Amino acid sequence: MSRRQNIKEKGFVLETGGRAVLAFRAASMEEARDLCSQDWFVEELASYRSCGHPIWDGTTELRIRRANATESAEIQIALTTELARKEYEGHVFVFFVPVDTNLQ
Repeated sequence: MSRRQNIKEKGFVLETGGRAVLAFRAASMEEARDLCSQDWFVEELASYRSCGHPIWDGTTELRIRRANATESAEIQIALTTELARKEYEGHVFVFFVPVDTNLQ
């Protein structure tokens, strides 16, 4: 994927246990599902903690839906920030839960 923003991408939200965990951009629902099923993504998600508890327990179903207007705005802010810092590497993730700084 190009380091430049793909204007055809849409915002998606990953939910687990009935709560929105993070938002990201993808070209389609199929691409969003593919991203969230990749080994590196699943392993990374399982390693994150919020207030000492796993963000995802590794077994609860992950659900993907289209982002609403507010969530899409959060994604755009994060993307703009990464582009300005020259840190954009193809994906931008916006967590909707606090993420502990000490990962295990």
